[in-house]
Amino acid sequence: MEVFKVPGGFTASRELNMAGELLIAIADNRYDPSDPAKDYFENRGPIEIGFNPNSGFVFASDEDYNTVLLGDNGLYLFITTSWSGQEGDLEEHIENMLEYDDYETDDVEYIVEDFGKYISAENLKRIKAKYNQ
Repeated sequence: MEVFKVPGGFTASRELNMAGELLIAIADNRYDPSDPAKDYFENRGPIEIGFNPNSGFVFASDEDYNTVLLGDNGLYLFITTSWSGQEGDLEEHIENMLEYDDYETDDVEYIVEDFGKYISAENLKRIKAKYNQ
């Protein structure tokens, strides 16, 4: 028998409702079509539901620590880079890489190699030129 434990922080109906909506979206495969979540988040293995009390977000993580949140257009992948610890969805990473200079070369390489097919050709070209990729 498997037991579903409600994580700490889920004390209000808001968080419990958000967790329920998230689980239904995962079960229905409601992925944002413009986001890489469908290719990275595996909903067949164990899924952990979490709550970030600082942001108020409810999220799901798979056994590989891929994390999805539910947005207006469906489930989207929340990406954390391993070198500089930049966090956000893919669009935030693209905007930040183009606007700021605080991404490590290895982080840029990770974003470009793993998510390049989801980045417009124009932005991909600009990112590669800026970071000498």
